[in-house]
Amino acid sequence: MSESFRARFTTGEFAQVFAAAVPLDIRLELVDGYLERMTPPMGAHSTRQTAVSGMLWSVLQECAMVEAAIDLGDDTVLVCDVAILHRPMSEQRFLRADEVIVAVEIAETTLDRDLGLKRTAYARAGIPHYWVVDGPHGQVHVFELQPHGDYGPATLIPFGRALPIPGTDRTIVIG
Repeated sequence: MSESFRARFTTGEFAQVFAAAVPLDIRLELVDGYLERMTPPMGAHSTRQTAVSGMLWSVLQECAMVEAAIDLGDDTVLVCDVAILHRPMSEQRFLRADEVIVAVEIAETTLDRDLGLKRTAYARAGIPHYWVVDGPHGQVHVFELQPHGDYGPATLIPFGRALPIPGTDRTIVIG
């Protein structure tokens, strides 16, 4: 498509679309000002997302959120599968990056995007922890934000092993 036909959006304009309660049959994210379709969740993704969010909810209650839209700046809003928050949020708005302790992505078919674009965007926004639950390889890629503003190398936690929840003395086991 010609560049002249593309329209850039700000996060504020993107939020207005959702505030207008216009029913859309597609899931969208805003990446660098442009709308991108999200991959529709399939059975394995939904099952794993439900399991991970249920485990986190049992430990954190209202500080665990599913399908959390995070405002990462002027022109980017990404939706993570599960977010761990500093405190409960009940307002009808996008999360701010500084409210998120951990962004969790369930990667059944989106591993490249989750380890690439999303990892970079979450790090740039300052989200302290990022987990990619890698179903096909049976492991969780655990990233921690470093002082230089990027995540360090991933720690790989195999499914079935304890995964520490940042900010708590608790763990979950993903399988």
